[in-house]
Amino acid sequence: MKTVKKIAIGLAVFLGLVMITGLFLPGKLNVERSVEIQAPVDTVFELVGNMQNWYKWSPWHQIDPKMKVEYFGNNMEKGSGYKWFSEHENVGNGTLTITGINPNKQIDTEMDFGGNGGGKASFFFDNKTESTKVTWTLDTDMKEGPWFMKIAGGYFKLMFKGVMENDYDKGLANLKAAA
Repeated sequence: MKTVKKIAIGLAVFLGLVMITGLFLPGKLNVERSVEIQAPVDTVFELVGNMQNWYKWSPWHQIDPKMKVEYFGNNMEKGSGYKWFSEHENVGNGTLTITGINPNKQIDTEMDFGGNGGGKASFFFDNKTESTKVTWTLDTDMKEGPWFMKIAGGYFKLMFKGVMENDYDKGLANLKAAA
């Protein structure tokens, strides 16, 4: 019985330390990835700014080709975007909205994952002589949401950063191929 009690106390102490550490881990996630594309800036900008083109290059559209998409707003204008609905566990449901647009220079978006958090992403377009450099960024706070996210968000950030960098790299490679 003493062994069981020692194991229970040890487990409680361990879980307590994990929870306390989680409270102090940073939850802000920033991802930034870039690619140089041998295409004019207006071609690349159209692929990103026109939400109806995202199926051509978005890594998440490729995960679930059966995903249902509903577009809203005036195409390539602030306030336009789409809602997606997917039964795939790695896609889920959400909304992507253009929050700012500067033709051939920058597109700002906001994502809402249907009550499971969100984030702000931006695309920056650098018009080179014979190419376009595209930089895709993401800023989000993994500690937003229910109480357990205050504890677990820092751990999620550590795991999620690599996943998002991989997804962004895939998306930019697809964008390059589509352009």
